[in-house]
Amino acid sequence: MSKRMMKLLALGLSAMLVFSLAACGGEETPDTSSGSESVSDTVAASESAAPAAESETAEPTSGEVESGNSTQTPSAPQSKEELIAAFNNAGGSRLSCTSSSQKITSGKLWMGDNSDEYIDLLAPDQTTLLAKFEKTASSGVQLPALSAGNVASASVSGTTVTFTFNSTTADHDSVAQGMAGYVNIIDQSRTEELVAGVKEYAGVPGSVKISSVSHSLSDGKLIVEFNSDFTQITSVKFTARQHVQAQMRYLIMTINADLNYDLTSEYK
Repeated sequence: MSKRMMKLLALGLSAMLVFSLAACGGEETPDTSSGSESVSDTVAASESAAPAAESETAEPTSGEVESGNSTQTPSAPQSKEELIAAFNNAGGSRLSCTSSSQKITSGKLWMGDNSDEYIDLLAPDQTTLLAKFEKTASSGVQLPALSAGNVASASVSGTTVTFTFNSTTADHDSVAQGMAGYVNIIDQSRTEELVAGVKEYAGVPGSVKISSVSHSLSDGKLIVEFNSDFTQITSVKFTARQHVQAQMRYLIMTINADLNYDLTSEYK
């Protein structure tokens, strides 16, 4: 083969190689940009949604307590100890007495041992004497702080709490306002007022002296109205019964008294 032919063959092979490479370079490379953009958009959307979900978490409202991931409304006090604490913490002993009364439900006076012949304080003709034994006022003593030892039971209905007191007894020297939770009772000074009333009614000279007195306090009940969260007291009503047995001396005579009272007081 001549050199001219060899050059022509080499030139032809070179041309074929160039066209082959050009054909391969003309094939389209798959476009992955749209897929990448889709994945990026999905990640960005999920990242932006997370804070939004967090911001939508409800904050505890007033009167609710947050516990873990949930909110709870505080429960009202239920036990005797919890109700006593609610009364004391709300300042029950700082309330003002707006009214008090000592009303006779039965009462009699007699001389010596002859109890069959007595003066009935509730008789129609004894209204003047009865007025000396009863009392109504627009004020009274303050309530004492409550203690578990004085409270027999405590119950709650809505925002109304009822405390029931234990019964108790006392003599003339030991009876006192606030004892065992009882208030505006016939105490020592009030007993002396009653004795003075008897002497005045009888219209006798000299003095009438107290020989002995016994007091029995029972059915004590304190009805307390609280606000909705049991932090404030709106009103209080106290009721009770008192039995007084007294013996007095005038000169050589003995005067006896047997009195039953209904006690009522209101506070705000």
